[in-house]
Amino acid sequence: SGRTMLSDKRLRNRFLIGLGLLVGARLLAVFTSPLGLGPDEAQYWRWAQTLDWGYYSKPPLIAWTIAATTAAFGQAEWAVRFAAPFLHGFVAIILFLIGRKLHSVRAGVYAGALYALMPAVSLSSGIISTDALLMPCLSVGLLCLVHLRRADLTGRDQWRWAALVGAALGLGLLAKYAMTYFLMGLALAVIVDAPLRRSLISLKGVLIGAIALAILAPNLIWNAQNDFSTLTHTTENARWGGQSFNLDELGQFAVDQLGMFGPVSFALLLIGLWRLARSATRLRGRDSHRMTTEAAPLPDGVILMACFVLPPLILIAFQAFIARAHGNWAASAYPAASVMVALLAAHAGKAGWLKAGLALNLLVALAMMAFSISPGLAERAGAANSFKRAMGWPETVAAVRQAVAKGCPTGGAYSAIVTDNRLVFHGLDYSGREGMGAPLRMWRRFEAPLNFAETAYTLAPEDDACVLVIVARQDQIGLLARDFERMDPAGPISIPL
Repeated sequence: SGRTMLSDKRLRNRFLIGLGLLVGARLLAVFTSPLGLGPDEAQYWRWAQTLDWGYYSKPPLIAWTIAATTAAFGQAEWAVRFAAPFLHGFVAIILFLIGRKLHSVRAGVYAGALYALMPAVSLSSGIISTDALLMPCLSVGLLCLVHLRRADLTGRDQWRWAALVGAALGLGLLAKYAMTYFLMGLALAVIVDAPLRRSLISLKGVLIGAIALAILAPNLIWNAQNDFSTLTHTTENARWGGQSFNLDELGQFAVDQLGMFGPVSFALLLIGLWRLARSATRLRGRDSHRMTTEAAPLPDGVILMACFVLPPLILIAFQAFIARAHGNWAASAYPAASVMVALLAAHAGKAGWLKAGLALNLLVALAMMAFSISPGLAERAGAANSFKRAMGWPETVAAVRQAVAKGCPTGGAYSAIVTDNRLVFHGLDYSGREGMGAPLRMWRRFEAPLNFAETAYTLAPEDDACVLVIVARQDQIGLLARDFERMDPAGPISIPL
């Protein structure tokens, strides 16, 4: 009816205005935050100084993005992070479109709000990370799949949406190899979703794979030319060689997910997955792929979204159990999880708990922005430890420059500054980008490099003279001493954070 259309239009406009205000507030926090780059951000900044098809531990899209924003706005911290709030805001809009397409405007608003306000996104909007590049690709891929499964599409439209799925998949793999979870979701969707199966098990599926491979091919070639360093680092991160079957790690992973999606939102997700599991036990005969129950059919698209939620959650939980896992390794589950929870709430017509969860997540988002603008406020709230890696680098650079200016105790100038810690290296590298009086180098503990700095910035033959060694780990002094003819203490550098 006309009244419903007007109501939907108002709801959509309110969502877009609210999202715009949120993105604007996050951008303001990025502009005004006194926090320096964290070491990982500084590493990505360093990559952006030399554009390539791949880097030691990540595909190239994050370096390309930073190169674009810093070329436009300069090398300040806010310029490095500039794209993050916009990228996450874009994802919220795409998820709104998915929810609206599958169910209603209300479902779209719920989906976009769930994503935009989830605590992990509040954190990620204030830094630059590979997840900020991955999520847009993943969400666009989901939207294109939702269109592709429509039975009323003309042949030309089907080919167009299939091509866009392939492009999203290829770009996602250039952002982060966690985009492979999207491939796993596709495999599950082919099994349980008949309309999508008819589209994918055809030449359209071949087109998706061909376009994705064509986009990824330069990165694969780069890996082949560089001893497959990115792929090797990604697999080594799993550390499957030291299985411990650790229930503590699994429990910590579960707690981390409460913090990632929000405690109420994650509880609603688990309830939705439980409902889905109950539905799976009531499958009827030859229509089993539809997972329809006689009593309460699930809204269209819930099963499809679950196909993209389950692989990262299950596999990273298993990874946590047998070795270790960081909470954000399962981040690729949450665009689809936002849509899934939204569909269930809109279909049931009861969203009290969902709104309560959104209100809680909004408070967390406001607190994170306030803490990034005022680290002193974070300290008073007991949250300063979360920001410690982004603090104190300019003061550290000043102290190092002062030590270098004194010159070598044996006479002459220092030929290099060496550190034993990659986090210290990248913090000094960015904050001391205008020069520190000597070139910055990374000490390599083992024969094979373990990180980018050890690969590209190890001691060179021309550094074989007097060097200033910055030791972050006191227990490594004995090992460091073996690589030099003589070591003399130069005193401590202590920076209060």
